[in-house]
Amino acid sequence: MAPAVVPSQWLKNVIFKRNGTQEPLPIYPLTHNNCKTVATFNGSAALHQATVELDLQAGDTVLLPAYCCGAEIGPFIYTGCHLQFYDADEQLNAQWNQIYQQLTNDPTIKVLLVTHYFGFPQVQIEELQQLCITTNTALLEDCAHALFGQHAHKPLGSFGSCSIFSPRKTVALTEGGLCVSNHSIGHADPTGNEVEQSTLQPDFVPWLHRLCYSIQQHYRSYDSTQLKRWQSLLGIALCALPMMTLKVGRKMGAWRNSNWATADVEGDNAVGIYTTSMSTSMYRLLQQADAQVILETRRKHYKLWLAELNDDRLKTIAKPLFSHLPEQCCPLYFPLVVDNPQKLVADLALDNIESFHWWQHMHPAVNWPQFPKAQSMKQRIVALPLHHQLTTAQVKHVARSVKHSLLSSK
Repeated sequence: MAPAVVPSQWLKNVIFKRNGTQEPLPIYPLTHNNCKTVATFNGSAALHQATVELDLQAGDTVLLPAYCCGAEIGPFIYTGCHLQFYDADEQLNAQWNQIYQQLTNDPTIKVLLVTHYFGFPQVQIEELQQLCITTNTALLEDCAHALFGQHAHKPLGSFGSCSIFSPRKTVALTEGGLCVSNHSIGHADPTGNEVEQSTLQPDFVPWLHRLCYSIQQHYRSYDSTQLKRWQSLLGIALCALPMMTLKVGRKMGAWRNSNWATADVEGDNAVGIYTTSMSTSMYRLLQQADAQVILETRRKHYKLWLAELNDDRLKTIAKPLFSHLPEQCCPLYFPLVVDNPQKLVADLALDNIESFHWWQHMHPAVNWPQFPKAQSMKQRIVALPLHHQLTTAQVKHVARSVKHSLLSSK
């Protein structure tokens, strides 16, 4: 999961700068010239905004990755697009030959969606950019996992005509998505950096409920020292009061017209938030994020994971999806390829460790037998935590639990 949300002054320096005289490092795309940025409620809403920016109409054809969580497909179905798909390899690289054949043989394809999985750049993103220029296809980058990441000294999201981000996955936010139109690549004239908001602000009462819940989650993650136990209990109790009041009021019929959707909403349920913006408070928190520290801490934790799992006993039963960490890559999770992801996730849950059998849902819009690699990877990846609020000791503890689970099943 993304880090729990708490007010910025309560956070450690690994998330936000406390020194008011020190300016945060630039965050693409918020401080980038020649792009237009629209702040949305979540990544699905950002993808819907991308369909607007790219002028997609009902009947237009789009080429999407078969390996997807499924939420990416919803906005294109909502728009009425015809869907085509392409496969991935065992490192989740887009299948170049398939994409080349489809784009060169089918001039009706208007948009190519490319995903930077787990924050790792697609290795042929520059070639895909050039192919899209040659075939007059709009390149849409899915950077939901890739905030703060770069490739070839360029920010991920700056290669395409349009890109989307889901910053709440990387930074402690209750909600937030970004849709970026790169004027220097697309048809619009450069106008400098513009940041707009979607039509509607989130309803305040549901937003307050989400904030209280996130603060509770933050306190629950405290180390189990006596002082922090009391701090966490007090924080949880204080947040419980407004949450209980809101729940009772809602059951009695108050705020019945408010939108109570959370930022995890997707598919048909997400349509109601397509025109809802990121809240102003969350946008300000995003602007204060210490990109450099987040990047460095996540990279340190990824390298620690590689070292901790470099065990000969594991080589036949588990392997990192990415055994090399590219320069300036900001990883979202540590993806581990295993034969029985359900068992590993269940074992870690017994140790109060949250992990995920990643993207196991098979979206019915995809004809899965045509995409065997994507189908196989959906059955084999576990996402392990490495976020910047973890300590070195905590990462090592989780790694020990992972090894214990894997070795016990040999």
